[in-house]
Amino acid sequence: MKIIVVDNEPDRLEELVKCLRAAFPNAEITDFTSPSLAVQYSFENPVDLVFAEYRWPRESITFARKP
Repeated sequence: MKIIVVDNEPDRLEELVKCLRAAFPNAEITDFTSPSLAVQYSFENPVDLVFAEYRWPRESITFARKP
């Protein structure tokens, strides 16, 4: 399973990744502090699951709308 995690707060991002690694030990987890980099990554690498902060600046709206 491939998971991406997106959060602009590095401390929260690190904690979430730590929890996900414990919950999904065999998953490939990639983290981002930038929604645009996460979108770019997802276009080039299919992912199964996305964890993203829901309160973002305008840039995140674009992230959420990408097919």
